[in-house]
Amino acid sequence: MKTKIILLFFPVLLVMSCNGGINEIIEKDDIIGQWKLTGVRTMYNSDYQNVIIEDYSNSNIIYDFRVNNKLTVTGYIADDLSEGEHFYEYTKMIFDPLSLPGPNLRIDNNELVFCEIKDNEMTVGIDDHITNVDENGRVVRKWKTFIKLN
Repeated sequence: MKTKIILLFFPVLLVMSCNGGINEIIEKDDIIGQWKLTGVRTMYNSDYQNVIIEDYSNSNIIYDFRVNNKLTVTGYIADDLSEGEHFYEYTKMIFDPLSLPGPNLRIDNNELVFCEIKDNEMTVGIDDHITNVDENGRVVRKWKTFIKLN
């Protein structure tokens, strides 16, 4: 009898523990600060053998994420954010099968991208189930890598 009662209340506890909703804001402390762009990896048509790696470690392109959801970009590379202020959201998607796993980043209400921060290194990229197609009909995936300055 006790086992049946416990099994009945387990789903209720599970639902109550997910009270935060689909979008739950996670701690921004990880992303707050200045990040230097060190590289961009580009892959076309899921060709993992031919990834184009561009080194930006000497270009001094800085992304400054602030507490008020403002991002200031200094320095510029083609096909990237323009210099100046931008709006960003740093979120964690929960219980949504269409969302990206783990922390996500959205800049200027553009598409949501995967964002991983570990040991003062950040990787921002387009996850495998999001497709971007260039003017030649190729599927494009890009990942940017950063190091934290402060």
